[in-house]
Amino acid sequence: MDDEEIHTYENISSMNEARSHFGSILFEKKTIYVVGGLGSSKKIGNTPIDTIEKYEIDKDRWTLLSVRIPLKLSGVSCGYFDDEKKIKIFGGSDSLNRSTRLVFDLDVNSTTGKLRECNAMLKKRQMNNKIFIKDKMIFLVGGSHENDCEIWRKFNTDEEMIMEKTLFSYEKVISGDLNYFCGFVVE
Repeated sequence: MDDEEIHTYENISSMNEARSHFGSILFEKKTIYVVGGLGSSKKIGNTPIDTIEKYEIDKDRWTLLSVRIPLKLSGVSCGYFDDEKKIKIFGGSDSLNRSTRLVFDLDVNSTTGKLRECNAMLKKRQMNNKIFIKDKMIFLVGGSHENDCEIWRKFNTDEEMIMEKTLFSYEKVISGDLNYFCGFVVE
């Protein structure tokens, strides 16, 4: 096996709260954040949760942040621009499976995290990690019933950072339902 890399799996510490259908992001190659998701309860079954956890890779440690997203959501998506210390949290669904247009910034510089609501998406989207970032643009892929997508472009003015939002369609490129489009990475 000269040029082949051998990949192995190893167990890591358990999260503080069991969850599925959460948003996640690897931040600066040293920390993983998980946001919302479906928690499990014996009394009520799977239900959306509002908690955020971070995993410090070098310490093999999960920390439940004291900040929470204002709604209990599953199916959110996370991303960040390299020059910011903020994770953007997009969309998701509540306990009645209603999608949302909400977007939040999670400031990761503080030890507890600070959350700020941002301008909403153009359409309600149940994201399930269907975003990617390339060339200072965030591409929100599918997640609405119209099979459209959004681009968020970052640019600075003299006073503040602005997010310009536009819709585009994949209908000519991809046929079928983008509500269940899987996430991917562009390098």
